[in-house]
Amino acid sequence: GTSTPSEKLQVVGNISNIIGVGTTISQIATTSVGGVLPREVFVSGRYAYTVNEDSDSISVIDVSNPVAPVLIATTSVENGPESIYVSGRYAYVVNVGSSTISVVDISNPKAPVQIATTSVDMWPYSIYVSGKYAYVINYGSSTLSVVDISNPSAPVQIATTSVGAGPFSVYVSGRYAYTTNNSSNTLSVVDISNPLAPVQIATTSVGSAPRGLFVSGRYAYVVNNGSNDISVVDISNPSAPIQITTTSVGAGPRGIFVSGRYAYITNANTPSSLSVIDISGTEVSSLMAHSAEVGNIQSRNDIFAQGNIMAGTSLMVGAGGIMSNGSLSIFASTTGSTSSIFGIDSAQT
Repeated sequence: GTSTPSEKLQVVGNISNIIGVGTTISQIATTSVGGVLPREVFVSGRYAYTVNEDSDSISVIDVSNPVAPVLIATTSVENGPESIYVSGRYAYVVNVGSSTISVVDISNPKAPVQIATTSVDMWPYSIYVSGKYAYVINYGSSTLSVVDISNPSAPVQIATTSVGAGPFSVYVSGRYAYTTNNSSNTLSVVDISNPLAPVQIATTSVGSAPRGLFVSGRYAYVVNNGSNDISVVDISNPSAPIQITTTSVGAGPRGIFVSGRYAYITNANTPSSLSVIDISGTEVSSLMAHSAEVGNIQSRNDIFAQGNIMAGTSLMVGAGGIMSNGSLSIFASTTGSTSSIFGIDSAQT
């Protein structure tokens, strides 16, 4: 072997880093978040953002070097921040103590600043941002709030609708919002195609005290804190969701994230732990398909499109920006007609 090869390495097929039975996962670093009782974390690009409930603040941590994360800033928000969602240059925070949401400008991660707040219903616990709207579930009033954030400096609640008792988490996928309802042991499906008039269209029973929620493709994955398991709910027909299977995890599960073929669950009770669940279907080394309908697509490398890429809700671009080999135009559609805002034929910086 050599650390200075004379030729490039060529790979035919795929290289995968697959977690198998017996694979050891380990903690590689910790860092102070500078606040008390961190409740939730959201990672966007090279930064992680935490909400600190007992210090009424959020923290920004540089995680560009995962083995040496560094706290770079904190800023105050309202009373009792519980959940956070980052979209573009803003972080949106729900504050359970003051029943508000905060909008924090994070365009300069070293100097985040709260620029606006607005009231929602009682005891907001979770938030999800999609396009120009933020969707907030309110534990105390058993409702879902829709907040117009098209002007981040002046967010406003535009609608509410009832869901199950004690909603704990919310996830938006397409024209539907899904909520876990801790007190009624159910999952709600809310049609949000008209944000001014959201309506619950279905519920289904899951395990005891459902908390965390993640939607991927035709399935909703629900963490049940009371029964120490997760439910897999088929939502291919949103009007008739149905639990199709469950599996046991650790004690007191609370949060969940699905990435690729695995679901990751945090277990809060002693001993605190992370569960990794294999939810895979078929794994192949290569695939040619003339047509495919999928839920989420996760690419480990590049995506090449010989035609158009269409985004139904919004397009989010990372720190690398947009690079075009030709001219770049941006269009906006209003009332059925399309007009060009501006075009860029060449640019220099």
